[in-house]
Parts: sequence; C-alpha cells; structure tokens
Amino acid sequence: MAKFDSFVNLTEFNSSITVDNEGFLYLWVSLATRSQMYKIGSGESGTVAGKVYFNANCDREGEVTWVYCQGKLWARRVNEGTDLGHLLVYDP
Repeated sequence: MAKFDSFVNLTEFNSSITVDNEGFLYLWVSLATRSQMYKIGSGESGTVAGKVYFNANCDREGEVTWVYCQGKLWARRVNEGTDLGHLLVYDP
C-alpha cells in the first residue's frame, strides 16, 4: 500500500472490504472516532496492485459493513437507527 497510517492506542477497530468487477477493492477502516475509505487497485483489469487510487474520511465511525452492488457501494452502520441500521450509498 502506498500510504501508511499508524493506529496506536485505539480502543475500537473495525474494517470491511468489498470488490467490484473493474479491478478495485474497497476498504473501510474505522478506528476509535475516525474512519477512512480506500479504493485500492487489485492488479486486475489494468489496475496497479496495491496502489491507493482514492481515500477519504468517512462521516460514520464504528462497526460498518459494506458491499459493491449494481455500480454502487452500499454501507450500513451496525446498531444505528432501526434493526437494519442506516444504509448509505457511495459512488465508487
């Protein structure tokens, strides 16, 4: 990975990963009170393996799961709102 973040003395850690059919994997890392999303090349379909193509701070922290479906990233924060939680949609 081209970028390194140090995560020392954090009390809460969660990560979720999904892939698309275009050669990218998407990583969600939530640490204590901050979260990051990463779009990383897999080495398939012309992408560079391990290259971080995009990263951004997230507006949600805590235990998040996500999936790539029909050209969108669907993220759900566990234990928020209803029994199903809140569903967020991101454009990859």
